This record gives sequence, structure tokens and C-alpha cells, in this order.
Amino acid sequence: MPDFRQRRGLTLNPHQPPTTEQIVTAEQVALLFQPFVLSLVATVAAAVLFVAAQWGIVAHDLVVIWVALLTAVTLLRVLLALMYKRIGPGPAEARAWGNLFALGAALAGLSWGAGSFLMFPPDNFEHQIVVVLVLLGMCSGATTSLSVMRRAAYLFLVPAMLPVTVVFLVQGHDLSTIVALMLILSFGFFLISTRNIHRNTQQNIRLRLAAEQKERSLALAKEQVEAASQAKSDFLANISHEFRTPMNIILGMNHMVLQTRLDDRQKDALGKVQRAAESLLDIINAILDFSRAQSGTLEVEPKPFSLHEELARLRHAGVTAAVAKGLKFAIDQSDDVPDALVGDAVRLGQVLQSLVGNAIKFTERGEVGVQVTLDSREGDQVRVLFSVTDTGPGIERSKLDSVFQPFSQGDSSRTRRHGGTGMGLAVAYKLVDLMGGRMWVDSQIGSGSTFFFDITFTAGSEAPTPGDTAAVAAGHPVQKGRRYDGRGADLRLIAPLLRRLYAQSQNYDVEAAATLGELAALLPEAASQPHLAELQRCIGNYGFDEALARIEDLAQGLGVDLQLP
Repeated sequence: MPDFRQRRGLTLNPHQPPTTEQIVTAEQVALLFQPFVLSLVATVAAAVLFVAAQWGIVAHDLVVIWVALLTAVTLLRVLLALMYKRIGPGPAEARAWGNLFALGAALAGLSWGAGSFLMFPPDNFEHQIVVVLVLLGMCSGATTSLSVMRRAAYLFLVPAMLPVTVVFLVQGHDLSTIVALMLILSFGFFLISTRNIHRNTQQNIRLRLAAEQKERSLALAKEQVEAASQAKSDFLANISHEFRTPMNIILGMNHMVLQTRLDDRQKDALGKVQRAAESLLDIINAILDFSRAQSGTLEVEPKPFSLHEELARLRHAGVTAAVAKGLKFAIDQSDDVPDALVGDAVRLGQVLQSLVGNAIKFTERGEVGVQVTLDSREGDQVRVLFSVTDTGPGIERSKLDSVFQPFSQGDSSRTRRHGGTGMGLAVAYKLVDLMGGRMWVDSQIGSGSTFFFDITFTAGSEAPTPGDTAAVAAGHPVQKGRRYDGRGADLRLIAPLLRRLYAQSQNYDVEAAATLGELAALLPEAASQPHLAELQRCIGNYGFDEALARIEDLAQGLGVDLQLP
């Protein structure tokens, strides 16, 4: 069947799309021409059998006349079908081609009606029944193949059946009258079948077109939703970056004001401002991470790290937060889990911190625990299973599938006890997925929740030393036989970090705390301990202006130029 919807020139006006009625008509016409080869074979076979049955009974010249008539009509219809296939008309021209096909069907019906009249033996009832059988067979096949367009079927049936029915009626004896009545009943049945087939065909075409239109609409709507979601993610990523700088300044300046002489009421108000600003910065960072993960700009950076060190950091932060709420906090690591791994330790720590923080927030009494076990190992590929368990209120089963959705809360009512934006778990889920792992949750109301995630790491040959870990995190390769100054410090690694810390402090950037941690791991303890302690105090309290002087003193002592070379 020609795919008229993919051809050029679908309508007389190329700028006007075809109507539904035109498309339906075009498909009906295509269905008429589609089985034409089979119809041609059936016509030839029926004609041969008809001639063979009547050859010895009917005058030969009448048989020849009928065969010539049928051949001419059949050739005209074959020529019409070939032209349709070659041209492949569009919906606008479909009605005209349907009329031409109906005309061909009328000529074919006249041919068979003429055949039944010319080859009707008046004195041989047995061969008269042969005429009836051949004619009913042709009309039955025509009803099936032509009913997709009613007028084509009617134009074939009426001239084909009318002559022989009249002949039987005029003969006058009882058997002929009975045969004539049977022909009339068959004719009525053919007409009813034609109407039903035509109606069903049109309904099927319309339903399919409606389904295709709905599918296209859904696809378009999906594209629009995805485009809007991408635009939202891009906007959030960009605007979050713009938010962080003024928020860092607000935190730093507010802390500076808190260090001045204030009365109790002013200190209380500014303390609330500080806490609110810190919460807002956490939200901005969560939105930034989520939008970057959703837009595909967040990347995993596999590097060697010590799992024991990462869990030690988590233990320190978790114990501090848990003790503040009167909770117990513990980390249990299986002995068969390798310590030296290659993966993104920063993202792993972010996920663990998010899950532990979430568990502590929702747990009023009891404990929060972290379990680290070996899930599987194949060669140097180690799949580690992490789980964070709490004794909080639990999550309803109906809401387990939605806890990882952004801006989703287990308790979304206005009277919920715990705040938050619902971004923490969504960001953690995205990060685990980004690292090639999976995350899920098991929970029961009143018994607490357990969040699981597994990640595949590459087992390292040995765990990096604390200094090596910081150097790798800073993007500097650890080299054997590196040169130190007289106090044991590697200035090639320290100088870039010290300059970065100085620039971040000038911009009141809270990321200075992370840079200071990297720097502390590289500095010799004896020479730098006083400066580091003061820096940690200043940056920890957002005293960035005071930190600048401490950084300058430290740089002078190490002989590092804080200006970019």
C-alpha cells in the first residue's frame, strides 16, 4: 500500500494539511487497490472454470463474446491499478481515484452479469445451478474486498446479480422461483455485509488515526516537558552559582558583626540570621548538586582513597551531631572490605553525610548506625554495600517510592515536625546513580528506616597516606623522591593550595574550610601547628578577614609568594 502520508504534494495546496476525512478516504482507496492481484487471480480462475463448465452446453460464439468482454474490462482495471501504484496520489486526490475504481467495479459487475445471461442454458437446470454458484462465489469475494468503499461494492453487486435473478423469475416453474428467491436473499445478505464491513473499516481507520495523533501529542508533550526540565536544571545550576557568592559574604560579614560589642537582643537576632543563612546555603548547595547531576554536568572523579579515613571523618561528624540530640552513633566496617580503593571519595562522603544527617534529624531517641560490608568481589572490582539505620518514626510503605524524588517529604503536611526541602535524599540518589550504584530503602512505621546503597570500586594496591590523600584530592600526583624544603614541606603542592585558600578567604567562600583541610595534611605539624589552629578557628567562625592575616604569616614562614606566578 503506498504510504501517501510520506509523499510530497499531499494536497492541492501544499501549505494546507489534509483533513481527517481526506486521510480516511485515502486509506480506504489504498485498501481497495491493495488486494488487486489476488482479485485478478480469482477472476481468471473463476472465468476458466465457468467456461469449462458451460463450453459443451452454450454456443461457443457467446462464450467467446463474454471472454472478450471480461478480458477488456480486466485489462482496464489492471491499467488503473498500475497507474495508481506509479502515481501514489495523496489524500486530496483519493476521492477521484476511488470513483475510478468504483467505475471499474461497475464494469466488472456488468461483465459477470452479462456472462450469467449469455451463458445461461435455458433447458439444463443442472448447468443453470453452475451459473448461480459461480456468480455467488464472485459476489461473495467482491463483498469482502470492495466493501471498504460501499459504492464500489454496490456497483458490482447490482449489475452482477440482477440479470440471472430476473431470468430465473421469468422461467415460471417452482424450482426457478425458489432459486430466484434465494438469489434475492443472498443479495440482501451481501448488502448488509457491505454496510457492516464499510462501517467497521472506517471506525478502525479513525481509531488508528486518533491513536497515532495521541501518540504524537504525547511524544511532543514529553519533549516539551524534558526541554522545560532541562531549562529548569540549567537555570537552577546557574542561579545557584550566583547565590553562593553573596551568601558567603552575608555569612562572613554577619560573623564579623557578631564579634563586635552587641547587647543580648542584637546577638540573638544576628545568631538567628547566621543560622538561617547557613541553612539557606545548604539548600543552595543541594539544589546546585542536584541540577548539575540532572543536567549531566556533574562528573565522577575516581582517585585512590582510604575507606578507613572517609569513615573516620564520617564518625567525627556523626558523633558530634548525635551527641547534641542525645543519640548513639556507631560505624561497623567488615574486616573483608579493602581499605585501599579507587573511586570518588568526595561524592561517597557526601552521600554518607547526607544519609547520616537525615537519620539523625528524624531520630528523637535511640541510635543511628552505619554498616559497611562486602557485597561481592570479582578480581579487582569490589562491590561495597553501605547501610544507614535509624530508630526514627519510619516511612509509610505507600511513600517509599517517592522519598528519592526532589522536593518530596515523607510528611508533607504543614504541621510536620522536621523541616527541609526534600533535596537531600534526591541528591544522594543522583550521586549514587552517577557512581554506577543503586540506592533503596526499607522502613516500617514505628521501627525506623534503613537506607541501602552499593557502589563498585577498584581495589587499590595500598591505601594512600594522609598527605597523599590530600595531594590526590587537590589534583596533584604523588611522586616518589619529591624534594622538600628545610622544614619538610613540599612547596610544589603547598603553594597552589595556599594561594587558593587566600583567594577563597578574600571572597568569603565557605569552600575555604575544605581547602584548609587539604593544606593541613601537607604541612609539617611542628612548623605550622600554631598557624593552622588559628586558621581553623577563623575560617570555622567565618572570620575570613582575620584569616587573611594568618595566611600571610603562614606563607611568609614557608617562603610562598601568594601572588600568582
